[in-house]
Amino acid sequence: MSENLENTTGLQKSVSTAVQLAADYAHHAMKPDGHWLTELRATVGFTAGYICLRKMLGPPLSEKEAGKMAQWIQSRQNTSDGSWGLLPDRPGDVSTTTEGYFALKLLGVPTESYAMQRAQSFILSQGGISKMGVFTQLEYYEYAPLHKNKQMR
Repeated sequence: MSENLENTTGLQKSVSTAVQLAADYAHHAMKPDGHWLTELRATVGFTAGYICLRKMLGPPLSEKEAGKMAQWIQSRQNTSDGSWGLLPDRPGDVSTTTEGYFALKLLGVPTESYAMQRAQSFILSQGGISKMGVFTQLEYYEYAPLHKNKQMR
């Protein structure tokens, strides 16, 4: 630890200690070649974006890939309200839920399915697709022919 900590008090000392401990941890966790290996937990949006890219640019997803992705996305759906959150096990987010819904639609999951109906209900309860973030809107409207009159169906 730095000897400069002796000249600080209270909150400054706590912050300095926390920063030093974090730096020490990061240094110890670093691999010999300079990278860190750790778990990444993210929204279904990353997978949804990948599905959109594959749909637009190819190559097409195999049935096996599509099935695994659909299963994974559905396994992350909040059971309480049919949404997907910004992080696993977090409250629903309208943009993330729209991304999850749209990805499942691109994968061929029927809009009448329980997962899709629950997601649609959540999206509409939050004000619909007009309430989603700008990047989700751009991604979604690229596929305007897939829906009618800005509806989810």
